[in-house]
Amino acid sequence: MAWGTPLKALVTLAVLCVGAGGADVFACGVNWRLPKDHFDGVNEYGVVSYWEQIGEIDLGDDLKLPLIIGFQSDRDWSSPYLGKGWILPLLDSNIVQVSENEFRQIQPDGYTINFGRDGKKPNVIRGQQGWTGEIKGDVITLYATCGWKLTYQQGKLTSITTPKNRVLSLLYSDGKVAELREQGRIVLQVNTDPATKQVTGVTYGKDKIGVALGDKPKVEVVAGQNVVGGMAKSLGDLQFSDGTRHTYQFGVNDKLEPLLKVGMPNSEPRNISWNPMNNQISSDNGWIYAISFPSKNTNAKIERTNLQGQSEMWFYDGEKGTNYTRDVSGNTTEHQWFTSGFATGRLRHSITYVSNGKRLERKLSYDERGNLIRDSAPRYTLEVRENLLVINKNSSLPIYIKIHNEE
Repeated sequence: MAWGTPLKALVTLAVLCVGAGGADVFACGVNWRLPKDHFDGVNEYGVVSYWEQIGEIDLGDDLKLPLIIGFQSDRDWSSPYLGKGWILPLLDSNIVQVSENEFRQIQPDGYTINFGRDGKKPNVIRGQQGWTGEIKGDVITLYATCGWKLTYQQGKLTSITTPKNRVLSLLYSDGKVAELREQGRIVLQVNTDPATKQVTGVTYGKDKIGVALGDKPKVEVVAGQNVVGGMAKSLGDLQFSDGTRHTYQFGVNDKLEPLLKVGMPNSEPRNISWNPMNNQISSDNGWIYAISFPSKNTNAKIERTNLQGQSEMWFYDGEKGTNYTRDVSGNTTEHQWFTSGFATGRLRHSITYVSNGKRLERKLSYDERGNLIRDSAPRYTLEVRENLLVINKNSSLPIYIKIHNEE
């Protein structure tokens, strides 16, 4: 899940992660991968959620830290590195107390983990994916069962300990990270303008990414009309060591809705707009969105239609533990997930209604430790795509065999 997700019941949120981001969300510790939602660019609450990996710090011995950035239309917060509405999770990672017994953590890769206070040990908090935490004064230390440890002081991330006991320390200056170090060696440095203290980029290894801010209109709704009430500083430009640039231009469309135009090398600009009243997405490069909430205190039902008239839909019903999808071909699938026990978050039953009237059903069973022991789906499926024979095997990548036609 992307940062800024409202807090709900921990079990519901754990299952929700699978529906929105895939089963790999349940990997132990920090995922170190780009946050994903069902539809790229919009999260489970229907608001704009744009994520991009802009670099990677290779520390050797299979330890690689991705540099990920993210923007959300409902984020009323400014990153000291990227400005209004953005986050650079490796440096912006934090944990905050949202109620007497509930805490919300933003992991260094951008995913959100929610914690609840232990009923018998008030200094202990327990979260999703097996995370536990210990509170000592203004220090909260989070532990994963596989060996990851994250330490926060006054809510800010101060160190990352890997399962191999490598320790990365974040050193702060003027309220923001100045350096990321391992055993005294600088592995990432935040560059700032000495006069303005504004961040101008980051340097890691032989790579450098320059950061420039631009203006982001503050669109407000007054007497039912959208008006621009001022400007805020927000990410406008990234410059990379190879000379390429990524641009992020904020403006308004013809309806005076907020608009984000993302520019990448060798590709058409991506235009994303949203409703300023509720921050819900309106359009994204030809897709027109319709957001609704069929049930109270649950996710949005997200429907979208493209210029060809094709439509898609996604809705996760947390109360029923059911995920509904419809693709552009009209195929509808109902996935049911376990909401308790060792198999929490795992698929238990799915039914696909194919547009031609065919019904495909799959049932899965797990042992008391949550290990898959039975799957009713066919072991292999064959599919022909033009000159390719595609062999799909459960739980593995498909095999592609090229077909040669001999005359």
